[in-house]
Amino acid sequence: PPPPSARLARFSRRTRTRAELAFEEWRDQAAEIRGRTAAKWRGRLGWRPPRPWEGWSVEGTDAAAERCRTRWRQSIERFDDWFNGHFYRIGAAATSRRVEFAQRCKEGESPVASAWMSRSSGSKGPIDLATGVLVGVGVGGVLQGYAWMALFALWGATRGVR
Repeated sequence: PPPPSARLARFSRRTRTRAELAFEEWRDQAAEIRGRTAAKWRGRLGWRPPRPWEGWSVEGTDAAAERCRTRWRQSIERFDDWFNGHFYRIGAAATSRRVEFAQRCKEGESPVASAWMSRSSGSKGPIDLATGVLVGVGVGGVLQGYAWMALFALWGATRGVR
């Protein structure tokens, strides 16, 4: 009988040859399928699908990028003009809302107001930033299909209960 190293070499040569043949066969089958599909669509539609890179030039691409940059700058300038025109009115409205909210919180009209007042007085409210992030990450992960992310939601929920 041949030594084990010769048997291993022969086995690896056979395996590599079989793999190469299988790969070539798959490649040929894919090319045939691609050709049949293209012929079928050409026959059905009488045209081939457009290719976005045809008819483009460097000058056309540069001009499109420059147009995009110009539109972006113009939109920023329009927003700046609008914001500068409305800044003092927006600031006054926000200040009046803040004062009104503070008055409602002092009177204790709603549970949100009481939670706000308890947080501002130094005691920890029912939900802090870390709790919200943990619950959000956990729920989002579970909704995306990662069941183990429920641990983060559970961690956040127990943190909020404390």
